[in-house]
Amino acid sequence: TVSGGRLSTSVGQDLAANAGTVSVRSNHDPQPAQTLSASGRLSGLPTHADNDWSGGASLRYVTPYFESSIQHDSNFLNAGSVERRHRSGLQVGTAVAYAEGVFAPSRPITDAFVIFRRDPSLSDVGIEVRSEGSMRATPLERWGRVVAPGLRSYYPYTYFVDAPFLPEGYDLGPGTFIVAPGYQQGALIDIGSDARVYVEGQLVNESGEVVALAAGRIYAGAFDAGVEIAEEQQGELFFSDRDGIFVVYGLRPGTYHLRMSGSRYVEFSIPEGEVGRFELGEIVLRRREAE
Repeated sequence: TVSGGRLSTSVGQDLAANAGTVSVRSNHDPQPAQTLSASGRLSGLPTHADNDWSGGASLRYVTPYFESSIQHDSNFLNAGSVERRHRSGLQVGTAVAYAEGVFAPSRPITDAFVIFRRDPSLSDVGIEVRSEGSMRATPLERWGRVVAPGLRSYYPYTYFVDAPFLPEGYDLGPGTFIVAPGYQQGALIDIGSDARVYVEGQLVNESGEVVALAAGRIYAGAFDAGVEIAEEQQGELFFSDRDGIFVVYGLRPGTYHLRMSGSRYVEFSIPEGEVGRFELGEIVLRRREAE
């Protein structure tokens, strides 16, 4: 290991040709998700004047948005003569990925790919994406979008999303995603949302008694006794503890109503601009009047 990188050297000798080979390769990671590699080769090391020999060197730099390489090779025919051959090359590759209406810069793509898109509310939050089985994480920075290229089509891939310093109340989403894009197709994974508020309160009934160990749901909008909630509109499920305390995450500023069994409900509002913890305090459940 050299300066946080990896260095390897190999030496060989061809006894029949009476010539040797020396090669050196170094890999270094200057930044997360970036790789800088260099290699050099010297083969056919002459032990007498009639040997042919050659040498070469290359440098390759890979980032999430492009990859580039430069190389040079030299061949010397019958060392000591004037016949020499040299060849140099430069390659730069990049791509623009498109999936579900979203564009993102990428290094070259050969088959399937995934675009990770960060919600604007998380622009100041350090987020990392890591694939299953990999120890290296790719940060979502700059444009808030990054592409995982070079995937095998129809093969399931698992990705983990983490934010070590996620602010209180911010929503990162499920954290684990499984995708299997089709041939030369892409999948879009959205990370986070603008639902950055979580509420905490204590439930009591109209007699002032704590409503302990009870389940309920929170729905967007004011309570309407004449509207029945469809089964598919489940709302945010919560449970109160022995002291009637409950916590619900992933809410936005606005008006909500809380429903519990026995036709009990309560309304509350989250002010605009609120972020993080919002204390509801003691809230009294009302019983819906019979029609």
